[in-house]
Amino acid sequence: MGAKDSCQLYAKDELNDIDVQYPNISFVPVIEQAEENWTGKLGNVLEAIESDFSSLEEFDIYLAGRFEMAGAARERFTQNKSAKSERMFADAYSFI
Repeated sequence: MGAKDSCQLYAKDELNDIDVQYPNISFVPVIEQAEENWTGKLGNVLEAIESDFSSLEEFDIYLAGRFEMAGAARERFTQNKSAKSERMFADAYSFI
């Protein structure tokens, strides 16, 4: 999950609980603006994903956010990380 700052990370506590409860799920919050005592990743969420995964070929990818971000994610992940566009899902894809 990515946002400009930690105040924009909705449902963070619930996602942390899911991360603890299910070993096959990892919740990694990413913010763009540095904050004191921040323990997640810092930077752009798409860049964070690209740095954490050598390939996205075997994953179903669900995106929520602005049309521009969803479009950029589809382009970057298919071109740079072997993601399959048919395994990428976002409401925004109905409009772009």
